[in-house]
Amino acid sequence: MAELKKARPRDEQAIREAEAKVAGRSREARELVGKAREIEDAVYDLKAVNPHRKPDVDERTPEELLDIIEARGRDVAAALAVLRGEFAVVGSSPRSTPDSHRGYPWRHGAEERIDAH
Repeated sequence: MAELKKARPRDEQAIREAEAKVAGRSREARELVGKAREIEDAVYDLKAVNPHRKPDVDERTPEELLDIIEARGRDVAAALAVLRGEFAVVGSSPRSTPDSHRGYPWRHGAEERIDAH
């Protein structure tokens, strides 16, 4: 390539052809390096995985899972009842509530229920 550029008279066509050939060979070399990496990665899989480890498998039935969810729902309902009771004792909402929420213990008559206990 350098000899073509130094030559007098310069052969521009030969220079363009040589540059195209160099670009093609560079592209081909990059593709071959990529293929070699793929082969090397496939052969040498060095992941830190124990091949003798037993897999963790959830063997519960759908019915068992639904029972667990239902039990957790009862726990949540009980916790909400306790929280609602605490708000009734305080007599105010943790946040402002519109009049459409009249059924909550901290609205309209919560004080009477506190006195009744």
